[in-house]
Amino acid sequence: EGKWVEVQIRSERMNEAAEYGMAAHWKYKGLNDKKEELTQRISKTLKLISKQNENPVEFLDNLKLNIFTTEIFVFTPHSHVITLSKNATVLDFAFKVHTKLAFKSIAAKINGKTVGLDTVLNSGDKVQIITSNSQFPKPEWLNFVITQKALRNLKDFFRKKENLKLQKETK
Repeated sequence: EGKWVEVQIRSERMNEAAEYGMAAHWKYKGLNDKKEELTQRISKTLKLISKQNENPVEFLDNLKLNIFTTEIFVFTPHSHVITLSKNATVLDFAFKVHTKLAFKSIAAKINGKTVGLDTVLNSGDKVQIITSNSQFPKPEWLNFVITQKALRNLKDFFRKKENLKLQKETK
C-alpha cells in the first residue's frame, strides 16, 4: 500500500541496550513524562549498568553500541537498504548505488522532498537520485562527500580529465 512499516528484530542483549542503554528513547521524551515511569526506567538502567560492571568487556561493547554508532541505513525507491557512514550525503548514496549514477546526479528526493547533493542523510530516509545526461562531476563535490568510494571515484575522474587535457596540450 506504499506505507512505511517499522520492524525491529533484536537479541535480548540488543533489546536491553535499546530500552535501557545510553541512547534509550525515554531520555528524549522530555520533562512532561510521568515521574514514576521515569524513576522505574532509571532504576532498571542502573541495575543493567551494575550487572555489566561485572563484565567490563560487555559494558564497553554496550557503551560503544549506544554512543559510537557510525552507520546509517537508508532506502532506495524500491525499498532496498543501503548502509552508509554517519554524515553521508546524497552524493555518497549515489556513489554507493553506482558510480555512473553519481556522475550524472543533479539532485535527489528524500522522502518525497527535493534536496541538493550535499544534503546529509539520516537513518530511515528514502532516497531517489535525480539525474541529467548533461551533468558531469564538479570539483566542489570533493568538499562534501565523505565515503572513500565517492572520494576515490571523484579523484580518479579529475585525474583522468587532467591527463586528457595535458595530452591535448602537448599535441
